[in-house]
Amino acid sequence: MEIKISATTNLLKEDYYLIKKIDGIKGIMPVKTFNTKATTAKDEFELRVININSDRSKKNNDYINRLTLTNGRYPRTINEGLIEESFLKKNDLSIDDLITLKPNGNNYLKAKKIKIVGTVKSLYDKIDEKSNLIYLEERNFNYDYYNEFYITIDKNEKMNIFTDEYDLYIKKYEENIKNVLTPVVNGRYNENKKALENAIFSSQEELNSYYNLTFPEASLNDLIKQTSDDLKEAQKKLSLLKKPEIYLKKTNEITKFHNLKFKLNEIKKISKKLPITFLIVGVLISSYLILKIIMEEKKQIITLKTLGYINFSICFKYILYASLTSIIGSLIGLLLYKIFSLVIKTTYNISSLNTNTNLNFIIFFILFNIIINSLIVVLKIVRITTKPSAKLNYTNDLKQKTKISIKNKSFCNKIICNDIIKNKEYSFLIIIITSIFSYLLLDIFKLKNESFNNLNNNITIIIFISCFFILVLYFVLKDDINTLKNEIKMVKQLGFYDYEINNYGIKKNLILFFTGLVIGLSVGSSINLFKINLLIYIKTIFLIFMFFIMLNMIFYFYFKKINHDTSKCK
Repeated sequence: MEIKISATTNLLKEDYYLIKKIDGIKGIMPVKTFNTKATTAKDEFELRVININSDRSKKNNDYINRLTLTNGRYPRTINEGLIEESFLKKNDLSIDDLITLKPNGNNYLKAKKIKIVGTVKSLYDKIDEKSNLIYLEERNFNYDYYNEFYITIDKNEKMNIFTDEYDLYIKKYEENIKNVLTPVVNGRYNENKKALENAIFSSQEELNSYYNLTFPEASLNDLIKQTSDDLKEAQKKLSLLKKPEIYLKKTNEITKFHNLKFKLNEIKKISKKLPITFLIVGVLISSYLILKIIMEEKKQIITLKTLGYINFSICFKYILYASLTSIIGSLIGLLLYKIFSLVIKTTYNISSLNTNTNLNFIIFFILFNIIINSLIVVLKIVRITTKPSAKLNYTNDLKQKTKISIKNKSFCNKIICNDIIKNKEYSFLIIIITSIFSYLLLDIFKLKNESFNNLNNNITIIIFISCFFILVLYFVLKDDINTLKNEIKMVKQLGFYDYEINNYGIKKNLILFFTGLVIGLSVGSSINLFKINLLIYIKTIFLIFMFFIMLNMIFYFYFKKINHDTSKCK
């Protein structure tokens, strides 16, 4: 629906026909609804009763907010009804259970004991203030007026319901509806008022006439009492009769739809952050790999420089490697996106799913990655080739590390700090990735806490981002262990146990993870002006350390598989 109509007076079938004549009105669904108490053999709760359309065909434009039958069947008698699937599960009910309705007005329904014959999903469960709904056949309602009208507009194009353009478009229909309904309901009000005034006048006249009669006293008293009661009832109805007001509410003004606007804005913010995040992480990983390759080929680079090669010739190979990996990786990612989008579109039959790609962003990512990696390659190679120590003799870092380890008999804090400083590329990468992950988790948990309590979309986002970062961290940590494999073999030969070696890795990575966590939470807090619930911080910290523990458990077994055959140590 796009407009919901309600009024302080009853809406009649004739009102339906009047609104239907307005140009541009596509469908009108007259609704009979009221709130009531209900009981089962186990419990008592509040329900909203609403009528089911008798004509549920696809061609019927007046069937709005359509129901989706998930189990059972539609009612066939006035003693049968449907309930929301979520309500069935929440209250431990099942099909064929009986519900007894207890409306305030005893004449509202013809049948009050209702058998559940099916479950449905509908938009009511998402947008209605009371999601405990029961659907009954319209013929079970014991009155001929309607409480609400739901209206759809015949638009030529889809419009965003949260824009000023949409509000202006709907406003003209609201004005037309009010112009049509106002004189009708006012006329109905005047007729009711006049009828009540006439009834009061007649009762007063009749009451006055009784005092001049010579009936037996008992009969006369009965007549006076009856007429007095009628007079009081008419006076009471007149006092309660108020000038009718018509209420029109757009879809985006319904409370839960209004909250949806906030949710969509928050999702939009996260959706803008994710590409930037992946861009940063992608460039970091690519740069880290290039630096690793350069450091592994350091001796070869110095040799080439000694033989007279210029820096450009040496750099070109690494720049070409970075460029090809960026281009090929982006094309593979684009292909996977197309396949994945097609699978979702086909599986869930989402014809409106937009599978277009932002080629500008992909080109920007490739160029940005190439530029950053080229700068890193040039700076690193220039540094290597211009250092005074750039000769064909190298110190054995492994021996130096081993001497320190033997001297201290354990992997002491001094060794850990030295390793963190020496492997600054690795340390920087872990800290940055952890801080980005912490910041994103903080944002997502904040979104869930404020507006996603009844939705599972945030869980999907958390799982997706978590899997991505676990894979990235796994790759980086494993690469670090592979780099230190020879050292680990030699240390094992010297008599250190697996758990001692693992403790060294845990302490080093714990410092890096904790530093990244503090940076991520600090940035997230400052951006959100420190308006974040303490529970959100706890959830974020807990999840980060769960991943930390999980990764270290994986690498403990990886450490164990590294043998200590000294013949393989170089």
